[in-house]
Amino acid sequence: MTVPIKQAAEQERFGDFTHVSQNYRYRPYYSYPVFEYIASRIRFAALPLVAADIGAGSGKLVEMLARMGFSGFAVEPNREMLKHGREECSYLRGFSWLEATAEKTGLDDRSVSWVCMGSMFHWTISDAALAECHRILRPGGFLSVVYDLTDIRCDPFQTKVENLIRKRAPGVKRAREPIEAIMPELETILSEAPGFKECVFVEAAHVELMDVERYMRVWDTAHDLRGQLSMSEWNGLKASIVDLARRMDEIPARYRTSAWTVQRV
Repeated sequence: MTVPIKQAAEQERFGDFTHVSQNYRYRPYYSYPVFEYIASRIRFAALPLVAADIGAGSGKLVEMLARMGFSGFAVEPNREMLKHGREECSYLRGFSWLEATAEKTGLDDRSVSWVCMGSMFHWTISDAALAECHRILRPGGFLSVVYDLTDIRCDPFQTKVENLIRKRAPGVKRAREPIEAIMPELETILSEAPGFKECVFVEAAHVELMDVERYMRVWDTAHDLRGQLSMSEWNGLKASIVDLARRMDEIPARYRTSAWTVQRV
C-alpha cells in the first residue's frame, strides 16, 4: 500500500521542530572521538574553553561540550526546542541559553573560542551565518560544521527501514536529502568564507544500541515524515517499522559523525 502525501499541515510541517522537540532526548550523541580531536586543537591553541552551540536543539551537544570542560552559550531559534533544551541541561552549570538565530546570535564580538553548528548548517543563510560566526569568534578560534546521519550503507537493518519508507511513501522529501546535497560542498564553502582558513575534515562511525521503545522515540523526531503525512498515515508507517524492529532484541543503530572545521584569522 502506498501512503498518499498530504498538503502542508497547519500543525506540523517539514522543518518545524516544535512538535518533535520532546523526543530529541532519545537521539544519540555525536561521536566523542571527533569532538575530542577538535577540542584538542582549541586546547593546543591555548584559547579559553568557551564555546557556542548554534542550533543547540535539546542540548545533546551542549552536554558533550560541558563534559569536555567547556562553558559558553546555547543558541536555539525554536522556542519549544529551547524550552526542552534548558530542561534537559538544567543540571549543567556554565552554559547560557538564548533564543536567537545563526545569523544573529546576540553574542558579543570575539566572545567564544569555538562555534559548533550541529546538524543545522543547511537551514542557515550561509553567508550571513558565517559572517556572524566570524564576528563572535576570537582570533584563532574555530568553527565546526557537524552532521550525524544514520550510516545506511553499513546498517542492514536501517536499509530495510528506508526501503519500507520508500515503498509506503515514495513521494516524501527526506530530511537527509538537503544534508547529503550540501556535504560535498562544505569544504569549499568554509574554505572560501571570508576570514577563515584551513578546513580540516574528521569523520567517525559509532553504534548506538537501542531497545525498540527508544528506537521508535527517535523516529518520533522525524519532522520530515510527520510534516508530510497525516497522523493516521504516520502512525501506520510507524507500526510497520515497529514490526521490523520487534524481530530484534536490541537494535545496533549505526551513525556517522562528519565534521568540517576552519580557523578564524
